[in-house]
Amino acid sequence: YAFPDHSAGEIKITLKEIDKQLLLKIKDNGIGLNENQMNGKEDSFGHKLIEAFQEKLDGTLKIDGSNGTSVEMSFAKYIKV
Repeated sequence: YAFPDHSAGEIKITLKEIDKQLLLKIKDNGIGLNENQMNGKEDSFGHKLIEAFQEKLDGTLKIDGSNGTSVEMSFAKYIKV
């Protein structure tokens, strides 16, 4: 959805430890989401999957649909191996 008509794009995934929390960030440089699209995505599989991870990991979630789409989740429940 981010890259209509098979246009080229980038997807960047980062995972960092900051202040004893993990920050997972997924960002693309696609067409982004407007407010109506962000509100209408609650029933999509992707949105349900993100919310399931957030709930399971007791994380905080931030979604930004401007200038591409960015999804950030931070959580403190993790074990280093």
